[in-house]
Amino acid sequence: MRSERALFRLKKYLSFRRRSQSSFALHSPFLYELYNAMRARNFLNKQAEDELKNLRKVFASDKTLIEFEDPGARGGTIKSTVAEIFKRTSKPIHQAACISAAASYINAKKILELGTAFGTTSLCMHFFNPEASICTMEGVSAIAEKAETSLAIAKEGSIESKTGLFKDLLPDYIKENQNIDFVFMDGHHSGAASTDYLNQIYPALSDIAIIAVDDIYYSSDMEDFWNSMITDNRFEAGLDFFYFGLLIKNSNLQKMNFTLKI
Repeated sequence: MRSERALFRLKKYLSFRRRSQSSFALHSPFLYELYNAMRARNFLNKQAEDELKNLRKVFASDKTLIEFEDPGARGGTIKSTVAEIFKRTSKPIHQAACISAAASYINAKKILELGTAFGTTSLCMHFFNPEASICTMEGVSAIAEKAETSLAIAKEGSIESKTGLFKDLLPDYIKENQNIDFVFMDGHHSGAASTDYLNQIYPALSDIAIIAVDDIYYSSDMEDFWNSMITDNRFEAGLDFFYFGLLIKNSNLQKMNFTLKI
């Protein structure tokens, strides 16, 4: 199964490389400036970037064994070291910075993350958006406990952490929160589950908002989900970066989709 998925992703990546466009394809000033902000991915200060890099090194060398039932698309019992799980689940720092820069570009004040993992992307989003209120959700308690090391670095009160299944946590969160500016969906990589979460979140989005979807080519199921969303009239633009995609709600834009290198 793992080799089949690797072959699937390789084929999709080669197709992505052939289809990918440059910034010159982006005639919309909004999308052009967003793309350039993501490519620049400038941290607010060198200290924050160094702090994040050092934290990542700690997780990448942690040999502590943890065992848990995977609540996501993979399923089953997982017994592995923190280092192995971190390398498999956490975004590379340049991708995390790109995603965080996208939130910063729209001046996001309320950010929701589905899939905390070890909290390094949560922290990265905080560094790029220090005034934002961030809520991050994680389905595995053993991983959520490890993530507290990351979240404790952020300014007190800026990141709220919730542990539990997304399907259980989301309804209450949506009831209490409106005008969500930025969402990072990085957990439970199932097309049906992703559709359900997105449908719950959409009514609570701000007039101009971005949903970042991780691993859009994780499987054919996730690719189908992505393709259905970029043709969905609720979103004016879809940006495919292979490793993740952005769905953009902005009524000032004409309907358009792009495949871009980051």
